[in-house]
Amino acid sequence: MMFLKCDDGHRQYVIEQEHLVLSLTSHSSSWRKIEISGDPYSYLEGGICINGAIYYGVGHTKIARFDIRFEKIMFIQAPEDYNAISSYSTLTNYKGKLACVSYDSYCESKMRLWILQDAEKEE
Repeated sequence: MMFLKCDDGHRQYVIEQEHLVLSLTSHSSSWRKIEISGDPYSYLEGGICINGAIYYGVGHTKIARFDIRFEKIMFIQAPEDYNAISSYSTLTNYKGKLACVSYDSYCESKMRLWILQDAEKEE
C-alpha cells in the first residue's frame, strides 16, 4: 500500500509504502505489517507463484520476490531486455523456475527466454 504523508511542520510531502500480509483462519483474519528495505515502488506487472514465492515486476530493472514462508521481500535484477511496463515482456513458470519471455515488438520474429536458476544467488 502506498500513500502520501504530509509533514505539517515543514509542509513537505513524503511518499510512504507499507507491505501487509493477510492471515486467514476459519474463525478470523488479521493484517500484519512486514518491513522491506529500498525505495517505494509501484506494482506494475502481474504476479506468478512458483515454489512458495510470488514474483512480480516492479519497473524496468527489478523483479520482486515475496517468500511466502518467511514473509520476506527481496529484489532481483531483471534481465536486460525486461520491462514490466511493456506488453512485450511477461513472467512465467518454466519447469518450476521463474522465466521471462520478451520480444521487441509484434512485428519481430525473435523471442528471448531468461530463466532464473537460483533466486537466492540471482543466477
